[in-house]
Amino acid sequence: MNRVTYQDIQRDVLDRIKSREWEPGDLIPNEETLADTLGCARATVNRALRELAQAGIIDRKRKGGTRVSISPMRQAVLDTPIIRQEIETKGHEDS
Repeated sequence: MNRVTYQDIQRDVLDRIKSREWEPGDLIPNEETLADTLGCARATVNRALRELAQAGIIDRKRKGGTRVSISPMRQAVLDTPIIRQEIETKGHEDS
């Protein structure tokens, strides 16, 4: 028997969203139902959904359920190098 990982659950949820089985604004099954359907622990489902919520793909509300996000949030990642270290590694020193 194969073990279901949280990444498997994330892929499954994303596939259902992409195929429009679950459309923006739709309420998705609760953790317990998903765990039973997918044959895994509820904690595994919780981790998968928590990470999808952090990514802005789904919206979770206590006592309100989990819904497909109407407008998925896009995150920008900004990498700011430390210029001093870059200059010093090239052999230049602070004068």
